Amino acid sequence: MVQWPFGRKKSEFSALVAAHQTRVFRFVLKHLGNRPDAEDITQDVFLEAYRGYEAFQGRSLPSTWLLGIAVNMIRNHFRRSPERRYHCVPDDILADLPGSDDPLLKMETRRKMETLHQALFRLPDDSREVLACVVMEGLSYEQTATILDIPIGTVRSRLSRARTRLAADLAGKEMDAHV
Repeated sequence: MVQWPFGRKKSEFSALVAAHQTRVFRFVLKHLGNRPDAEDITQDVFLEAYRGYEAFQGRSLPSTWLLGIAVNMIRNHFRRSPERRYHCVPDDILADLPGSDDPLLKMETRRKMETLHQALFRLPDDSREVLACVVMEGLSYEQTATILDIPIGTVRSRLSRARTRLAADLAGKEMDAHV
């Protein structure tokens, strides 16, 4: 019989997983856009958290700690295979949109989402990570700074640069589409 190495902490870790697995999965899926890879990375996040659970000292929220692990796993994933950064928008995302029965609207929505996705991945990694944490995940600047291990001022400047560059990139793509 395998012994749980954390003694009484088994129930604590199980509760941690139950409380945060959906949020971690959504966070990873937003970055990857690929459900099977997101499931694998999410599992890896919790395996890494399991390994480091005794070292977690509670200086940050457990969700912040877990999302920090997730950011590192996502970085490693893209370093191993940068071609995975570009992918198609899954049909299940489009099925949830209003008017999704209209094939022309669905095609236009897919085009816009692909344009946005590609623009996001043209951003430098550090800017995209800050944008994803603050805008897509709704984390505070302080939480984002903790997850990414950077000063709050750096979060603000990267976020500002990311928004400016993304807006310019998308404005240029809209101009190209109308030419």
